[in-house]
Amino acid sequence: PDFLCASPEGDRICTMRSRQSMRYGGDFATHAIRLWTPRAQPLGHIASTEAVSSTACLSPHGRHLAVGWHTGGLVTLHESAPQELATGVPRWRESNAFRYPPMVTADGTKMVYLDGRRVRVLADDGVEAARYELDVPIRTAALEPTRGLILSTDFKGAAQIHDLSGTLIHSLPASPAVAGARWLGHEGAFLSIASKPGRFHDAQGKVVTSLNGGGLGPHPQQAYANEIAIVTRDGVKICAPDGTVIRTYTPQGDERPMRYCGSASGRSLLALGTGMVKVVCRCLDAEGDEEWSATVVPLGTMTMCISRDGSRVVLPGRGGLQLRDGSGVEIA
Repeated sequence: PDFLCASPEGDRICTMRSRQSMRYGGDFATHAIRLWTPRAQPLGHIASTEAVSSTACLSPHGRHLAVGWHTGGLVTLHESAPQELATGVPRWRESNAFRYPPMVTADGTKMVYLDGRRVRVLADDGVEAARYELDVPIRTAALEPTRGLILSTDFKGAAQIHDLSGTLIHSLPASPAVAGARWLGHEGAFLSIASKPGRFHDAQGKVVTSLNGGGLGPHPQQAYANEIAIVTRDGVKICAPDGTVIRTYTPQGDERPMRYCGSASGRSLLALGTGMVKVVCRCLDAEGDEEWSATVVPLGTMTMCISRDGSRVVLPGRGGLQLRDGSGVEIA
């Protein structure tokens, strides 16, 4: 597989195989997009004909799957059965919004996707529920799936929070310039990155604390929301939504933090680069102590993830993706 995503609750896994090369004239033995259970049992596939998919995102319980297509610029919403529910057609002329997957609300009834300066909200009946436009092209966007709030940043360094109707709830000025932002928890707290300092905001947008470091982790829509890893000179600090440091991991020797994935159980994964090309994934317990470790493929760290309860782990291996249990034993 070239792409993997899992629902935050761990009920569904979606994989995409690599795109067909022009030098290869045969046919693939598997479908391009497939759905799996947490135990790696196949559920079905998404019919893609000749279209090329680029990204996907599962709703929290895995009932809905949003798929972004490179060919034709389509975004489609499916039931995990699967059955197509709605289709949007974004136009990426002014920004790199195509790099960010479509976002789905917790109840699976709304899909949010970016379209240059515009944010569009599409309901599962195919009707466009809302659309709003910013003065500056969008740089990043994140959806708080339970509260239905959209946190976006633009290329001038400003940040805004809108609800699903497009109403502006709060805005941050572009001084200092905001390079990125993501939600923390489910009470409206969020993190903004301005140059190096990571600033923790409460639900009213007030800065409650800051750390001199940058965020480390997967795309905000694929991350465990109740903690964030910040890379500082003192090590990797795992912080609560209010900025409280829960635990700290100090890299050993020449280790370079590359990616962090947390879970509600406290078990987490930390990918660390060592030497020129070696990457080691360490599985840590709730106290930050190592439970087990494994060497992974360097270019595959973006597919590394852990289920919400910490009982399942996906790691990139040389023969493909590996599904392991919480103790590190390979399942599939």
